[in-house]
Amino acid sequence: MKLIEISEEYQSLYDLASDTDDMETITALFNEIEENLEHKADSVRVILSRLKNDSDYLASEIKRLQQRKKSIDNNADNLKSLLMWTLQKAGLAKLKTAKATFYFATSKSLQISDEVQLSSLPKEYVQIEYKADKKALKEAVENGVVIDGVTIQENETLRIR
Repeated sequence: MKLIEISEEYQSLYDLASDTDDMETITALFNEIEENLEHKADSVRVILSRLKNDSDYLASEIKRLQQRKKSIDNNADNLKSLLMWTLQKAGLAKLKTAKATFYFATSKSLQISDEVQLSSLPKEYVQIEYKADKKALKEAVENGVVIDGVTIQENETLRIR
């Protein structure tokens, strides 16, 4: 039986209880529905528990793989630096092999010292990012401040112990 069908059965029980005094039928239907609902609820709890375990496992795998990726990236950077150092020590600006060509290229990157304050930079070179302070907004609305387009929404969630 599907959860929606159980809900429909509760509506049928309500309708039956509203239209008849046959307590034996009402009780039988109630007990049948409650048994099914408890079974479904317990089954869903087991499924939720398994999904939570899967999620936790994947989170730990993601963390492990991110650490592994960082290690591999560091090893690749170190190996590239070692090759670069070796070519420089050998005085080679370019090395051509049967499979690849190695050479030094020059690039430019902007460096801004930590001592530079944003306020000291010309305004046309500063980007200001505005974002809502949700914590302060929530506190203000809860304290009765009316702000157009800002409301507190109550959400109902299912808790399982």
